[in-house]
Amino acid sequence: DLGPLGPRGGGRSLLASSSRHRVRTRRMLITQVNAATAGALSARTAAAALSSVARLTSTPEEIDPDSVGYCALVLSAAAILMSMEDVQGGSLEVAVALAANLVESMKIENIQNRKDFNIRALVKSMEKIAGRYADGMVDGEAPFNMLTPQASLAVLRGDGVDCAVSQSLFGGSVSVSVTLPETVINGLTVSVLQMKEAPQVPNGEMLTEG
Repeated sequence: DLGPLGPRGGGRSLLASSSRHRVRTRRMLITQVNAATAGALSARTAAAALSSVARLTSTPEEIDPDSVGYCALVLSAAAILMSMEDVQGGSLEVAVALAANLVESMKIENIQNRKDFNIRALVKSMEKIAGRYADGMVDGEAPFNMLTPQASLAVLRGDGVDCAVSQSLFGGSVSVSVTLPETVINGLTVSVLQMKEAPQVPNGEMLTEG
């Protein structure tokens, strides 16, 4: 007779062991992707590598701090190498989703300097990708606007008419509205990136909850 607590205790131990196994497995796969792309990523393969890493981070609670760093490296390389066609063909959405997953994963990060470093790396990468998307926008194109619980991105192009986008993030605790009036220089683009718990970043300020 194991008693009333026996099966329950065993069940908790099994669940914890299973969770640790999943974390180790995801870390191994992410490390393999990072190793495979290190020095070998090209414009042809960048979007595919980004998609692979995004899929591996789809369960953020199973991504440990080391894996966050590996994913940030892949995102950084992809931001440099991806073509405008890749970015406008869906890779921008993939990048936003990946960044959001990584921010969620950083909840368990207990080394503040490493967390800030990774956040800054994500911001710089997203800035590059959003800029490439903006370069390909045409007059009259609707703003890009993607919102997740942990991160959001809007990209607008001024084309001689009023252009506006609004976002409400983190349960409504942060709201941003951006308007490009018709008097703005034609072709001017603006990108607005929000990340939860983000520090201030050189040459820009990230909005944080509270």
